[in-house]
Amino acid sequence: MNNPLVSIITPVYNGDKYISNAIDSVLAQTYKNFELIIINDGSTDNSFNIINTYLSDTRVRYFEQNNSGVSAARNTAIEHSKGEFIGFLDQDDLWHPEKLEIQVNFLKKHPEVSLVYSDYTILNELKNQSYRLSDAASFDSSRCDVNSILTRNPIGILTVLINKKCLIDAGPLNTRLKGTDDYELWLILALDYKFQFIPQSLATYRWHGENVSNDDLKMMIEESKAICSFLSKRPDAYNKLDKSIVKSKLFNNYLKIGDLYIWLYKDRINARYFYFNALKQTPKNIKTFNKYLKTFINEDLSRFISWQWKKIIK
Repeated sequence: MNNPLVSIITPVYNGDKYISNAIDSVLAQTYKNFELIIINDGSTDNSFNIINTYLSDTRVRYFEQNNSGVSAARNTAIEHSKGEFIGFLDQDDLWHPEKLEIQVNFLKKHPEVSLVYSDYTILNELKNQSYRLSDAASFDSSRCDVNSILTRNPIGILTVLINKKCLIDAGPLNTRLKGTDDYELWLILALDYKFQFIPQSLATYRWHGENVSNDDLKMMIEESKAICSFLSKRPDAYNKLDKSIVKSKLFNNYLKIGDLYIWLYKDRINARYFYFNALKQTPKNIKTFNKYLKTFINEDLSRFISWQWKKIIK
């Protein structure tokens, strides 16, 4: 424990625009006992040629696989890892130089803590702006019990350092989830292990318009899948969860997904499915029931009925 090895997990898929900056931010760490495990997830661009220039550093380990997605690449890297602790750095993100040193020292001093995470900086490259998550978030990023994580995930995976043993105990990341595999993992881990927040920005998330998390509709669908998957894997979670929080979270997600299908795509079939799932969480919600009914009629008829209804209730 005096100088534990840290394994850093970096999946790469067509990341030639950003990967050199990510690798440089690892090599610039003030804490030097690490291995950087890069998994090339079937890239078709110049990523390998860029990564290859770093392979003379024995701390950089490189593997290739057919394109299988970020979660599969993370699982592959974890299988190859030798470290006592695991950190995650995606191809387009950056670590601040003192990140590992601060977090390793914290975990050494607090063995009761299994996962530590921190504040981080969001760099909006489209607007050339940067700000800290804690300054912009409408939630308390330091709250990380399972109910709080279910309500709003406060943990940026780029900030996490975790005891590998806990990660192995929790099982592999869910490859059926796209962009929310880490969210399900935090929910599972929060049932059994202690987390701790460091109120200091230790990493930078680069928002450039190509990030998976930019698609609100997709992310809400995947988030809902992650919650349902978590509950099916760990039915004992209800012993620690507030059931009203679970119902409220799923209701709001399904309702927003249904609304997005209507507003963005005029897609009544998919909207109907998600309104129905929202009603299963809160059956007596009249507004949602009306939205559900409207999916069975066309837009012109819906406007006519709404107009007639307004005339009646005046």
